[in-house]
Amino acid sequence: MCFDSIGAIYRTSSGEYDVGPIAGFGGPFKTATEYYEAWAKSAKSNIGIKPEKNQPFPARLQTIARRISNYNLGPFSVVHVDFGNYNILVDDEYNIRSIIDWDCAAVLPIEFAAVYPADLHTLPEIYWIGSPMDNDQRREEERDEKVIRERYIEFIEAEEEKRGFKKRLSHELEGMNAFIALSIKLYEDGSQNPLCRIIDLFEDTHGAD
Repeated sequence: MCFDSIGAIYRTSSGEYDVGPIAGFGGPFKTATEYYEAWAKSAKSNIGIKPEKNQPFPARLQTIARRISNYNLGPFSVVHVDFGNYNILVDDEYNIRSIIDWDCAAVLPIEFAAVYPADLHTLPEIYWIGSPMDNDQRREEERDEKVIRERYIEFIEAEEEKRGFKKRLSHELEGMNAFIALSIKLYEDGSQNPLCRIIDLFEDTHGAD
């Protein structure tokens, strides 16, 4: 399901759904750039409660805001903010019957929809390669998980083909923009990972402003 603006989802008096402001920093937004700039401005006002090494992250993200999304003008995707197998209901034959817990669902840039489900997503390598978390066991686990993620991408591609959708989502999976979206979620959760490294990588790849 896609919309032409970014924001929180509201049910109207007529029973239909519309996109409105996101609590904390406004909207709806007509471009991904507007969304990222508003997020950065809001996040900068509360940096004191975040780990010191990540306090520059909102300002760093603001400098690349206009270049993050490949779909700056949309379409924008409905995003389940806690998408994982624990919120998927299946029948006895493992057919998906329902996805639950849609509290706080929002319409966001497509790269947020390209963040893997909670039980599949992994940290970008730049956050852990060469760190105390880097060891043979971690690398072996990462190789195994990568195989599962590749199957997930194949499933998404098959569904896009089956339904006649453009391959937007499958092309964003494993992309840097999805890692930036994941890093925003990690920042909001107070992550201790060195999140500014993803901005460094983006600037190394695309050039600094």
